[in-house]
Amino acid sequence: MIRALAFASAVAAIAVAPSFALAQYSKNASRAAQEGIFIYRPTTPSGNIQIQPRAGLSAASQRGVFIYPLNSNGNFTVPPRSGVSPFLRPNRLFNQPLFLADGTQQSNAFIDRVSPNAIVVNAEGELFTVKPDADANIEVVGMATRDFLKPGQLVKFTGKFDADGKSITPLDQLAVVSLRPGDKAGATPFSDDDNSSAAKKSADPAENSPTSLAVLGRINSILGNTLTVGTGTDVYKVDIDSNVKVDLNTSDFSIAQPGDKIAVSGYISKPGVAQAKEIKITLAKPARSKRPNSTP
Repeated sequence: MIRALAFASAVAAIAVAPSFALAQYSKNASRAAQEGIFIYRPTTPSGNIQIQPRAGLSAASQRGVFIYPLNSNGNFTVPPRSGVSPFLRPNRLFNQPLFLADGTQQSNAFIDRVSPNAIVVNAEGELFTVKPDADANIEVVGMATRDFLKPGQLVKFTGKFDADGKSITPLDQLAVVSLRPGDKAGATPFSDDDNSSAAKKSADPAENSPTSLAVLGRINSILGNTLTVGTGTDVYKVDIDSNVKVDLNTSDFSIAQPGDKIAVSGYISKPGVAQAKEIKITLAKPARSKRPNSTP
């Protein structure tokens, strides 16, 4: 068992000892503890203080730790030993970007496979299991095919609607999303100019001109090319174009596939396992329905 060293005493001893300085242990330290670490006078050109491993340690364990002289901010720097994966180095711990390409801030990792509670990541041939924290911020972005749409999904779109909540023209674009902090399901009137037609509509309920709305709600049903979307207070019927563009910005990482790019911020909890605070997955291909007999 390694005891904490009294560095101040050790450094002072080094300055006066003719050959080497012995780190001083507490007078209450056990004999086993005193079979521990000794700090010797620097003999290398760099002047590093080497911590000598005790006899009997394996060769791997003796790829030791070196404590450098105090730098300008008064800290000791402990570099990783030779052979340690670059993804496990101390500057990558805690809530820091992981799996970065050398010399960049860009992720160099891809998804190998996905399980219900974790993602296996391939980073330059090394496999890591990424486990999201309970409050992790997860973002999956990309495109999806028309058949990906299904009841229960949260969708966002804009369009013109009549007084009964029916779209005037088919939508050519919508997004499948997740509810983020500050989001609230509903329909918000908008206009391209300051003289809102929605304001005129509210002032004159009898007016039958279409209203431009930004809608955030869940798909209740799909019949042909018509979606029924509920916001909790209203229901809208939306016709979609056969070539509708479906964007994705969701927290559901189960839709990810092998080969998708992944960026992770978090920390290494143990060798081969990363605990994630933030995950961003960029789909390599449009997401498709996993339902049998579905067509794009």
